[in-house]
Amino acid sequence: MRIDPARASLVACVLLLSASVWSSPAVADSAPKVINRIVAVVGDEPITLRALVLRSLPYKKRIQAGPAAERDAAMKALLPEVLDRMVSEALFARRADELHLTVPPDEIDRALKLMADANKMTVAELVSEAKRGDVSEGDLRAQARQQLLEYRVLLAEGVDMSSKDEAELGKRSKGYIEAIKRVVAVEVRL
Repeated sequence: MRIDPARASLVACVLLLSASVWSSPAVADSAPKVINRIVAVVGDEPITLRALVLRSLPYKKRIQAGPAAERDAAMKALLPEVLDRMVSEALFARRADELHLTVPPDEIDRALKLMADANKMTVAELVSEAKRGDVSEGDLRAQARQQLLEYRVLLAEGVDMSSKDEAELGKRSKGYIEAIKRVVAVEVRL
């Protein structure tokens, strides 16, 4: 068997280089760093710390702009509240998949139009206002989609959504989520 000298030199260089990198004090002494971690699991779907922090950013900026006296308490409650919302959304999404429910893009467009009309502005102005609050158009559309999907799930499950009282509707939605949590494994690690 004949060994190609050029290839043998290349292999030797690669081995020397990798040995010197892995034996250097910077690599040998450095402890592994956690770059992300799971803060909750809904069924078999993880929710990561990175996703939680990104989702919390617009709220964090609003809290920081608010009164100093309320800031500490609001900041302390922020991540658990946002995580609770993310868990609820994951439960609704899971149930919507099981029920084969979807929200087409044209319904999201109509929902944004209704939101804009209710605030006496155009959809473009609504999107612009959302961006000022650090909510991208994609995030705004995702929030509208999620609300529509939740409503569809609740209706499909026979939850009475005819009340005009938002607090009452919120209670019914929370009650439904609590019932689902008894069936779907939810683990929070925050």
